[in-house]
Amino acid sequence: MLPVNRFKAGLRAGRQQIGLWNSLPGPMVAELLATCGYDWLVIDTEHAVTDIPDTLAMMQAMAAHPVSC
Repeated sequence: MLPVNRFKAGLRAGRQQIGLWNSLPGPMVAELLATCGYDWLVIDTEHAVTDIPDTLAMMQAMAAHPVSC
């Protein structure tokens, strides 16, 4: 069973989805933002210095929280 994508489920239910575009690299920042109550977070890897290893660590830090990344 795949985990439920809360972002897509919210869109299907017609709920407004509020999120944030994060261009600050690092898992501590990502986890902090994941606890703020946003529905989604975008990890900016195009306009920031975030690279693939940073992105993996950031997604792992957000995994325990109810936010779609």
